[in-house]
Amino acid sequence: MRGYILTQTGLEKVEYVISVENKLSRIQISRETCLNRGTITKVLQGEKPVNLQTIRTLFGSFGIPLDSSDYWKVSSTNKKTMGKNKEDYDRLISAALRIEELASLEENETRKQELLDQAQDLRARAANLPDDDD
Repeated sequence: MRGYILTQTGLEKVEYVISVENKLSRIQISRETCLNRGTITKVLQGEKPVNLQTIRTLFGSFGIPLDSSDYWKVSSTNKKTMGKNKEDYDRLISAALRIEELASLEENETRKQELLDQAQDLRARAANLPDDDD
């Protein structure tokens, strides 16, 4: 089932390994993971959901530990919504990403969890935006 996107934390893990440590191109990533370049782009851009096995394959191919905090499950109704209300969706996701980035810098575990909960709430709101036709 396609319905997962990387969180900021998950994206940072992957980008660090593929960009900083290994300086890999999308073609090289594709060869290493046996994933299509288009699929890799979907994962790294986070705009379209992919299946969880794709995320597992990407992480596993580079020996990156995968935690449940590295990805979000997107509701099935969100798939058609993602193409509509794009501006609202982009704003909510952008805010969630900024909050996740702040959480990654937070040393206080309680505050960090509060920030991650806020980001998850924003992502849930984005996932449940009504269709433009509604």
